[in-house]
Amino acid sequence: MKKIALLFIIFTNFIFGETSKHNLGVSLKTMNGKSKEYVYDINNGDKISYLEWEIKNIPLLVLDYNYNISENLDTNFSFGKNISSSFNSNMKDYDWYNSDTTSNKEDYGKPYAYSKNKSKTDEILKFDWQLRYLMSLNHNIKLGPYMGINYDRFKFTAKVGNQEVYDNYGNVKDIMGKNNNKNGVKYTQEYITPYIGYFMSYEIDKLKIEGKIQGSTLGKGKAQDTHILTNTVGKEKYKDIKNIMVEVKAIYALTESIDINGSIGINKYYSKKSSEVNINFDNKNQVKAKGITGTSHLSTLVSIGANYKF
Repeated sequence: MKKIALLFIIFTNFIFGETSKHNLGVSLKTMNGKSKEYVYDINNGDKISYLEWEIKNIPLLVLDYNYNISENLDTNFSFGKNISSSFNSNMKDYDWYNSDTTSNKEDYGKPYAYSKNKSKTDEILKFDWQLRYLMSLNHNIKLGPYMGINYDRFKFTAKVGNQEVYDNYGNVKDIMGKNNNKNGVKYTQEYITPYIGYFMSYEIDKLKIEGKIQGSTLGKGKAQDTHILTNTVGKEKYKDIKNIMVEVKAIYALTESIDINGSIGINKYYSKKSSEVNINFDNKNQVKAKGITGTSHLSTLVSIGANYKF
């Protein structure tokens, strides 16, 4: 029995006894922001419609795992998902006069219609993998480059509501539709982005301040716009999307193994026109084109969390 106990001690010291190689984290994040979709005139490229989906105080549960490969190299996996959803937001829909709504070219670009409908964020899904190389300037400061790949998905639903229709002088000439509880529009955005970034941390006593910035010009995306009442579905593809993300985090060591932390970050996917669009109508007609839709996203994340090192 003593030999077994001795072997167990040697084994556990070999796995866990040196420096902490593993770091498990859990955090609660709150997201605010906007996802946007654009529609352009198929004939001349003018913007004819713009939908703004609000993301308002959406809570996410995020799980992290970090592994120290060597003294200077580590890798990190992160997964996050929203834990609630309700109609606490709005979807704003703006339309402008175009070749389909007027024969007078002088009116192109003037406001045509506007609506503000209750909406909800059905789903936020986030996954990130990262590989980082760290250099120590001194005992307090560490910095270095990193690379990774990120996946984001956002799903929304908006109710049917009133739509104000304007004349060519900007006056309301009609109010179409009515307020009800029917779902009117669904929208989904997906982004997958390889990125590079730079990291820096400063540590004094038990407090550590970290900052990082990362970006990409090689992102790819998909979007789907579904008009439920007319059974019209538009599927869109995007490439070469620009993205930038900045984050600042404060970490406080409660014990040698347990940290608590708080962070604030901003994430932006720049506006991009589609590389491919496939629209299917209820009457089975189909339109295939490119450059007639667009998408973008901007959000902030505030979080509190804890980590366990072993």
